[in-house]
Amino acid sequence: MKVYLAGKVEGRKWQVVKGRSSVEWVSSDGTNHSEHLWGGGFSPWDRIGSYDLRPTVTEQVVGNLRSCQRLVAYVDTPDAYGTIAEIATMAALQKPCFMVVLMPYDPDDEGWSEEAERMADAYWLVSCLPGVQSVTVDTEAGAVDVVHGYLLGLT
Repeated sequence: MKVYLAGKVEGRKWQVVKGRSSVEWVSSDGTNHSEHLWGGGFSPWDRIGSYDLRPTVTEQVVGNLRSCQRLVAYVDTPDAYGTIAEIATMAALQKPCFMVVLMPYDPDDEGWSEEAERMADAYWLVSCLPGVQSVTVDTEAGAVDVVHGYLLGLT
């Protein structure tokens, strides 16, 4: 099965799916945690639109999304903007998406942390798109368990 793995480029998405070799993983950062397959992002000195990355994005990201049967996303920071676009694109392609959102819960702090509130603000809309199933976890170990359980349910 070919699955697109979405999540922050420098995040921990690869740790969550570690050991799942029965799946052919595809991602915009390959499998080597590099900064996108096309070799870079923008710096504060670049102007948005100063480079025409549309052909590259269309070929590499959208092409990869189209070639996969489904998407699994692990979001552990509130600023995974590319992940939001990848999930939205896959939903528009009418392919199933499974999103795991890390939302730390601290019972000693009387509930959800400020970080959890930022995560909810960042991802509530994309979690409501057609074909997107979302789950929240409060630890990375919980994310590993949930993703592995989801993948086992597909076989």
